[in-house]
Amino acid sequence: MLKKALFCCVLFFVALPAHAEETVTVITEGLGKDIERAVQMAAEAALTQVVGSFIDSDKLIEKRKEIKGLIKTQTKSISSKLSEYSQGSIERLDVIEVEEEDGLTRVTAKVTVRIEDFKHYITETVLAEKKIKKGLLGKLKVKEKQAGGVADLLIDKVFNPLLDFQVVIPKIVGEIEAMENIESLKLFNPGDGEYVLKFDVEVALNPDYLANATRVLEETAKERFQIHNYPELDYAKLKSFNADTSAVIAVGAPFGIPLQALGYFERKANRFWWINRGNLSFHKPPVFYTYPARNIKLCERLTKAVGCSRLPYRIPGACSVVLAPTLSLQFVSADGDILHIEMLSNQGRGWPPFFATNYNSSNKYKTTEVWFREGSYSGRMSAPGLAVPFLEKHYPVGARDVRTQCRFAIKSSTTFMIVTKVSEDVLGKTEKITLKYSK
Repeated sequence: MLKKALFCCVLFFVALPAHAEETVTVITEGLGKDIERAVQMAAEAALTQVVGSFIDSDKLIEKRKEIKGLIKTQTKSISSKLSEYSQGSIERLDVIEVEEEDGLTRVTAKVTVRIEDFKHYITETVLAEKKIKKGLLGKLKVKEKQAGGVADLLIDKVFNPLLDFQVVIPKIVGEIEAMENIESLKLFNPGDGEYVLKFDVEVALNPDYLANATRVLEETAKERFQIHNYPELDYAKLKSFNADTSAVIAVGAPFGIPLQALGYFERKANRFWWINRGNLSFHKPPVFYTYPARNIKLCERLTKAVGCSRLPYRIPGACSVVLAPTLSLQFVSADGDILHIEMLSNQGRGWPPFFATNYNSSNKYKTTEVWFREGSYSGRMSAPGLAVPFLEKHYPVGARDVRTQCRFAIKSSTTFMIVTKVSEDVLGKTEKITLKYSK
């Protein structure tokens, strides 16, 4: 029985100028019903032979059907009427000899193959293989180090100073006054020789810290947005933004005097994570610093830095926390003696210091409370404790993976009111009241 294709393999490497494309030339035979078919069979035999020079035998067997199909595709345009081809894996085919054999035509041909083109065509299309470029590991190590460096900078220069509360500076503004509102007095129920006082507090971050933290954010973030063009507020852009983003760190002041009302665009998102659950205004508009999704460990490290690992969440990173400090209120005499101390801490959900719904004195009588300062917010707010902390961690709505996506809010300043009940004896000896944040 005659085979449809016969080929021999005499291989020639042709010396080419340095600028020319690398080729390989083989002598093959092809058998067909006419000269055109025989020439195509000779071309197929040439490509089949060349394949064996860059693919191992096991892979040839495994992918034989796919390779055969691609070779047939490459030889469809081959004809005895042409010798040179500008396209495809075959550059040139010269018919050396034609013989008739039992009603079939046998052709001996010299076939020149563009070796790199053919190799690329086979390996990319059939084998889905790609050589690893030299230095890839080194580049990956550099990127890994750079990503780790970003996390180190953010933790060391931005987060840790806030977690220690050493850069948070409170001060009492205005006068310390007696509470005169009857409904408010009823809440504290002062007895004989007791008085209810109120005063406003403004808290700011140390200017040197804020300037340095801002510089670190500017230099490490991928992009920087104002609230009016922040993509997470645009539902049309939310999905793609989440896909491209790992961490977002927002810096601004939601509470303060004077206020700026939110525009229509922002009001649509008044439950947005940074705008504090119903607040329809801000004192200082937030700036959003975003970090790329490829930094997949950034959120893990930042989340660990704020202490989420200590919370009972099944999925690491799934927590939303408010870093709620203790606020020390001291009544001090003219001689510097501390006459009375009120320690205000969060009393919400039983997990201090991770949530801030209310701030009360730690004694069971709740003789001191934090209230919202009049004129420092708009909307319906029910958790005055939110005005005290300076660092919050959230995870974005619609996040693909809460372990790799996170949102942090940093208040550059805030304000609130403190209402406290004090005895006549302490008040009579007090020259000043001091405030201090602590862990």
